[in-house]
Amino acid sequence: MEIAARDLGPGNQFDQVVRRFMYQLAELLPWLMGPHGPHVRPLWHRTAELFGVMAAKRGLAAGEVIEEFQILRELLIRMLLEHPLAEGALSLRDILRLNRIVDSGVVHASVGHTDAMFFQFFGPQENQVSQTPEEIVREAERQLVLVAQELSQVVDVTPAEPVRDVLGN
Repeated sequence: MEIAARDLGPGNQFDQVVRRFMYQLAELLPWLMGPHGPHVRPLWHRTAELFGVMAAKRGLAAGEVIEEFQILRELLIRMLLEHPLAEGALSLRDILRLNRIVDSGVVHASVGHTDAMFFQFFGPQENQVSQTPEEIVREAERQLVLVAQELSQVVDVTPAEPVRDVLGN
């Protein structure tokens, strides 16, 4: 995976959940570009924020979470160039919309990271429970399952599988 190859943050136990976040974010994008966009946007924002929280729990700096999200942008652009949509090439308007959506993801990932760091340092001491990496991964995976379930309820179908193949799985 490209994020692991760039050696951002501590890898190992978090690699699989980072990959799942990338898949989930990529699976939300087609729905954001279509008529379901207004209904799917809150899921996009929440998933991006969770990605930022997860990055903070993985020990990444603020700039590293942004860099990881930019890797998603690169993968999406590569995917669109290698596998054009059935409807044909994207218009400039669509490409700009896609970039705005990814930019909003960067912002929400940064917010999630900042919030996690803030509450780690300034939150009530009694609420600060140290979690093992395994507990962090389990909670992130639980949240991703909830996002996928909400997406299937909002759009009444599940996103297509080919996104996973393009992202290298």
